[in-house]
Amino acid sequence: MPAQLPMHLVQLESLPSALDLLRYLAKHPERAAWPEEMMDDLQISERRYAKAMRRLVTNNYTQMRFDNRFELTRKGEAAAEELAAYDAEAPSNSASKQGTIQRNLVIALPRQLAAGEPVEVMVGFEPTSHGFTPPTDVVLRFEAFHADLSTRDELIKLTPTAQVCRLMLVPSFYDAVRLKVQVFQLSEDGEDLTDCGGTYIDVDVVTTQPNNVLTAYSSPITFKM
Repeated sequence: MPAQLPMHLVQLESLPSALDLLRYLAKHPERAAWPEEMMDDLQISERRYAKAMRRLVTNNYTQMRFDNRFELTRKGEAAAEELAAYDAEAPSNSASKQGTIQRNLVIALPRQLAAGEPVEVMVGFEPTSHGFTPPTDVVLRFEAFHADLSTRDELIKLTPTAQVCRLMLVPSFYDAVRLKVQVFQLSEDGEDLTDCGGTYIDVDVVTTQPNNVLTAYSSPITFKM
């Protein structure tokens, strides 16, 4: 039987970004985040964020902490678990109906970075048994905090095979670097970009010999067929 979104979450779904905020807080390493952080990472406007967060607070899904960060309440934690269970089932059930396809975006780089030393970062998509016919154009947009990048945008053609692009990153003298990757699907006429999602990773920066073990991070991205 196809996955069903619980009714109380269906009611939230009509408010743009409300469910995304639940997902975000549930996956956040610190389980809490500042408004500016959420707006930036989810790339939503202040107005949209305010409406969604107000609804979540009013319905006791989230609450503000003493440090002005927002966290999930016990009710919010339970809702996030229901949402995660739905998301885990939904792609296979809804892909054919909505004409979507999921691919895993992978970011690979050393586990630690040395301040001031350039390092190669590999970003791309894992191979799959299904894909686009013909291939679709995808834009990868990069942003780094406390680091310099060799490129900001890369255009690739997404096919069932693995695609990898490489860029150089130079960490500044901070404790950590945050690398964000946003994925956009280019329309057939080349005029419009559709935001397909993205991810970010935080990597420690050291002034001594870094741990150079290559580490890969994966995140699902949804495209239109």
